[in-house]
Amino acid sequence: MNKKLSWQPLLVAALAAIASVPTSCGNQPPVKCTASANPGAARFKLTTMTGDCSMTPLVQAKGEVVGVQTYVPPMADNPDYYHQPNSVALQSEGVSLLVANGAQVMPPVVDAEMTHHIWALGTFDDAFPDGNDICHISTMSKAELNLPLVPAHMDADMNMVDEQPATHITYEWSNVRIIVRPDSIGTQTFAHLKYTRDMCTAEFDVSILTPEVACDDGNGMADQSKCDAPTDPAVGAVPPGTTTCEEQGQEIGKTQFLCLPNRTQP
Repeated sequence: MNKKLSWQPLLVAALAAIASVPTSCGNQPPVKCTASANPGAARFKLTTMTGDCSMTPLVQAKGEVVGVQTYVPPMADNPDYYHQPNSVALQSEGVSLLVANGAQVMPPVVDAEMTHHIWALGTFDDAFPDGNDICHISTMSKAELNLPLVPAHMDADMNMVDEQPATHITYEWSNVRIIVRPDSIGTQTFAHLKYTRDMCTAEFDVSILTPEVACDDGNGMADQSKCDAPTDPAVGAVPPGTTTCEEQGQEIGKTQFLCLPNRTQP
């Protein structure tokens, strides 16, 4: 797996998951545990906080975009692959932006610890949902970035980018639960997150709706109608009234309106 989780393979992984399902006109197989492979809009509900978090973007923004990707077991020489659980990776868009910014300078500023990954990876506890249409991932690897100071520089569009202070960030995901049922196959993810950035440690209950859906009306205002379209696949096939169009701050000054889940528990 590459150190940086690219958005480009997300659709490929999703198609692979679909293609791996055996089909039969007479016997429909159960829906396998999977996650919608897309960037997702995430709501963060703060539960505890210690240290100085006054300048921590994630705490102030109360959410961010989180990349979600599913990996399927190898099919070659593996006749029982369908009954083996898939794996899921989660990656912060904010951390990805920090890494990308460091890569723009010469020489590139990168994490000196080669063992660090900015994505977290975990395997479903079971191949199929439980009786409540929930798929569980009990254990995820830690996502971590320890990035030195990035000096001020010009970006690819010849815009001046301010100095980016050195930062050390970890994401420790736990109790990941994903709804998997015919009308919502892996589009709603819920989890607990312990987040540490420099001197700040915060814990959140998190809900992620994939794919990410923007709801700006084109004039810098929220358009709730873009979140109330349950038959539109782009909204993730969730019931009307379960998402709200809200402004959400992001890393490096990015702000946008997104359809965010109304709840943080399945």
